[in-house]
Amino acid sequence: MTHTIERDVFSHQDLDGLINPQVIAVVGASATPGGFGQRTMENLRHFTGRVYGVNPRYDAVEGRPCFPSLDELPEVPDCVIVCVAKPLVLRTLEDAARVGARGAVVYASGFSETGSDGGVVDQEAIAELSQRTGLRVAGPNCVGLTNVASGGAMNFMTDAGAVIEGAAGDIAIVSQSGALGYTVLQGVQRGIGFSHYLASGNSADVDVCDFIAYLAEEPTAKVIICLMEGVKSGARFLQAAQRAEAAGKPLIVYKAGNGEKSGLAAMSHTGTLAGTTAAYAAACERAGAVWVDNLESLTEVASFFAKNPGGPIAPGVGIMSTSGGAGVINADKAEYHDLDLSPLDPSTSRALSEVVPAFGRSATQRT
Repeated sequence: MTHTIERDVFSHQDLDGLINPQVIAVVGASATPGGFGQRTMENLRHFTGRVYGVNPRYDAVEGRPCFPSLDELPEVPDCVIVCVAKPLVLRTLEDAARVGARGAVVYASGFSETGSDGGVVDQEAIAELSQRTGLRVAGPNCVGLTNVASGGAMNFMTDAGAVIEGAAGDIAIVSQSGALGYTVLQGVQRGIGFSHYLASGNSADVDVCDFIAYLAEEPTAKVIICLMEGVKSGARFLQAAQRAEAAGKPLIVYKAGNGEKSGLAAMSHTGTLAGTTAAYAAACERAGAVWVDNLESLTEVASFFAKNPGGPIAPGVGIMSTSGGAGVINADKAEYHDLDLSPLDPSTSRALSEVVPAFGRSATQRT
């Protein structure tokens, strides 16, 4: 497992070049169908900024100009997407830092998630480079990032550019698992609006805590979903969660890897220690985050808060239903969860009596 230097979470400015670039360079851009370099260039077809391929074999890829090296680009890229094989990753990151890039995304796997001494050492080298140069790195073992407003689908997932063609929404996704986070992003097909999808992978440099802190300061994100297996620093998770709370942004947390065997699976997946469920739930409560233990309800909870990010303005809840039976079921659930069914204000009762038909009724409690 990679050693982590205890530090504060990164600021919005630290990560803006990585998450909201104006110029992107794709090292390993390719015309090979299905290849990561080809998919990435295809996914960026609606990007509002400028995209350059980097590969000496091509003059253009997916209609974008391609150059032999980062040194030969006509301008400095904000973000470099590293589509090359593992043996070339470190050299590519050194080149990116040297030309002045501010961020990089590393797809390649085979680092600390393998548990091998060589994989850990190689990931440590990425961490050292990031600390030395200030190049902010997402990954390795990372599927990429997505900024919906700019059309920046900076990842290799199939048809990711098409998935985000609609208008940006208010919900941001932070995920250690790239594929799991991407399934949540596909909620756009059910009308859920997202602003960002940020996968951290092995987190040699940038991790979920940093992404949460960034989104706490990001105007286009109103609600933050975090899917995680664990973090390397509980103090930094609390710091990030408290920033979200201070910004008035609900942070919805779902944690996988809660059993002994699933915790070992998490270690082999992203090289992350899973930790105890009770500790994470307590940390969320302390920081004002919303703990969700059901993946299927994650987007529903986030959508609820997106409609009302400030939360309730008064104690208790009200139930409105076109079905009497459904109203009874909801009242049961309210009672089970100790939610107060507040009586209607007399003025509200009078107003409802004028519009509710004879076959309906308004009431302050179940009968």
